[in-house]
Amino acid sequence: MVIELVDPRGRPADVSGARLAVRPATPVRLGFLVNEPGRVAGPSFGRYAEVLDGWLRDRFAITAPAVTGFKPVLSRRADADLLDRYSECSAVVNGLAK
Repeated sequence: MVIELVDPRGRPADVSGARLAVRPATPVRLGFLVNEPGRVAGPSFGRYAEVLDGWLRDRFAITAPAVTGFKPVLSRRADADLLDRYSECSAVVNGLAK
């Protein structure tokens, strides 16, 4: 019997020729990407993100609305369309509350 270990993140993307985004010294727009939107028991990352958003807004005087999205499947990486929504964000918090 052969056992194959599968990486839940999928195959790595080809990043040759890609460059990192320029990050300002002070964030101007925040993004939150929730890994498990339908969670009904236990802590909620969506609620945690709301609290963190408020704290970061106060700390850095951020006025632009936050970008929020949900990955439809926890074990798969976010698709390009979803990630494009975060292109103008200074910082993105991705998570899951357990």
